Amino acid sequence: MQLYPFEKDPHLTRLRNMMGADKDGGFVLFDPERHTTLEQRDKMKDQGLKVISRQLIELKNRTLGFLDCRVLAKDMDGVLHLTKCLLLRENPEQEVNLFISLGCVNACELTLCSQCHERWQQSQAVRRRQRAVMEESIQSFMLSGLQTIALGKYK
Repeated sequence: MQLYPFEKDPHLTRLRNMMGADKDGGFVLFDPERHTTLEQRDKMKDQGLKVISRQLIELKNRTLGFLDCRVLAKDMDGVLHLTKCLLLRENPEQEVNLFISLGCVNACELTLCSQCHERWQQSQAVRRRQRAVMEESIQSFMLSGLQTIALGKYK
């Protein structure tokens, strides 16, 4: 079987040149305005990456995010933030250190932000209620399905 000579196709060659690729291979989309660099991740693992709180985002599960990475933020008073609480929102120019995990932070020197803790507990309570409703609906669905099968069998 003869394969099409893709390396000789003028349209693909032009596209490759526009992308800056000198040979065939994989292409990884990287946008420094939306993705963390390796250098930033290394800093967040070690001493922390200094940013201003305006750059932080709140993820769907109410945790803190920076670009494409879930983070913990330590403010200059040594308070650890897990969510984008009122303190961070009211001070958008406040400087914070970002860490990827709690293992990167000396936990002995930190206090947890009370507002963040409260918001996290609320989100956990919502998750527990949602899980309970989901499990109850599944059980109800399974029981009704079994009853329908049982009734249909004996009619």
